[in-house]
Amino acid sequence: MRSRAVKIIILHIAVFSAIALYLYITVRFRIYCPFNRLTGLPCPGCGSTRALFALLRGDFAAYFSYNPFALPLLAMLVIFPHLKLFGRFKLPLLVFCILTAVFSFVYNLLRILVIS
Repeated sequence: MRSRAVKIIILHIAVFSAIALYLYITVRFRIYCPFNRLTGLPCPGCGSTRALFALLRGDFAAYFSYNPFALPLLAMLVIFPHLKLFGRFKLPLLVFCILTAVFSFVYNLLRILVIS
């Protein structure tokens, strides 16, 4: 059991390190969304990095202008792989993840319709 916990901790450290490296590279070298580059349309995650940085600065207006679903999407990405660990809260968290995905998708569709 203990070796399993160590493996999970190592996996989380690797994932969070990859995320930190991704954020550093995208901010440092101004790399943009590949989906946006290929199609010219924003993906559901477009603006999330800028939105989260704006939120860390306390700039709520900028956060909502970049991507108002950035924080719920981040929470969903953290919660969803670990649903079985939440016991009786599993169903409400699953509903949260599904609603976040649906609302983010609908928001993105509306954003695309307004742009085009």
